[in-house]
Amino acid sequence: FSMMPMGVIATEETPQAEGTITEENAYADATALEFFQHTVTEDGTVVLTKYTGTGKNVIVAPQYTLEGSTYATILDSATVFKDNTKINTVKLYPGVGFANNTMSYLFYGCSNLVSVDMNGVNTVGVTEMTYMFYKCSKMTTLDMTGIDTSKVTTMYALLYECYKLNSFAGYQ
Repeated sequence: FSMMPMGVIATEETPQAEGTITEENAYADATALEFFQHTVTEDGTVVLTKYTGTGKNVIVAPQYTLEGSTYATILDSATVFKDNTKINTVKLYPGVGFANNTMSYLFYGCSNLVSVDMNGVNTVGVTEMTYMFYKCSKMTTLDMTGIDTSKVTTMYALLYECYKLNSFAGYQ
């Protein structure tokens, strides 16, 4: 069986939804869950552990629906995108959360990553952001608008070797 964002057909890079956004098509542009290794937990979440798709543009929905049940999306930052040299852009919808209160290593070694939109993701409780964008040497744009870093205690090498970063929105 396959778990998909609400209203999504199984394509790797689904085009942007047109018209009015409804509950059924709110995340129609999200990358289908079948392109992630994942685990459904008993507490009502789906933990994405590794992006296995070949698409260069990845969009993560804050929830996926399976057999009539909706599961909140949690990323395992240590593995989900680490060392993926295929991806160019990543958008995390508001509401996406992080396992073990860490965002460390989220994009570690993503050397072809150009743009990341994390505007409004759920960072309440996040305490670590170590090596988060380590060696993202082609990244030019980063949007962290609405990110709550009030509990973060470690940001060691957060942007190490991000030589081309010229737009960093939202960092306070």
